[in-house]
Amino acid sequence: MSSPPSSEATTSTSPNPFEQAFLLFKEQYARDTRETKETIARLSEDVSELSDRLSREVGELSGDVSKLSDRLTREVGELSGDVSKLSGDVSQLSDRLTREVGELSDRVGEQKAISAQIMGMLHTLVDSINSLHAIPSGPPTTAGSK
Repeated sequence: MSSPPSSEATTSTSPNPFEQAFLLFKEQYARDTRETKETIARLSEDVSELSDRLSREVGELSGDVSKLSDRLTREVGELSGDVSKLSGDVSQLSDRLTREVGELSDRVGEQKAISAQIMGMLHTLVDSINSLHAIPSGPPTTAGSK
């Protein structure tokens, strides 16, 4: 018995449009998947390189910050010492100036007292001279008489 040709026989010889579309889809999907994996691998390498570079730069910056911090701490310490020394010097100079001003004030007072004494003596001397001029000196004498 021979059977009539089945539709399967005719379909198997001619490609089914759904199968063709599915095969094209599978090929495209495989290609897209491969390209996506390659892109992800490249991006992953780029991220890794950037991460390493960033880590190095952060490490360098951290080292620089640490060096600057140490330097500033040292300089602040030195400046604090200088300020303390200068403060002591200013205090000593202030004490010395106060002492010398006091001494000069005392000398000025002494000079004023001496000047007052001298003025008093001068007035006494002037009064004495004026008194001597006011005293008559006795009878006038003539030259040659004895």
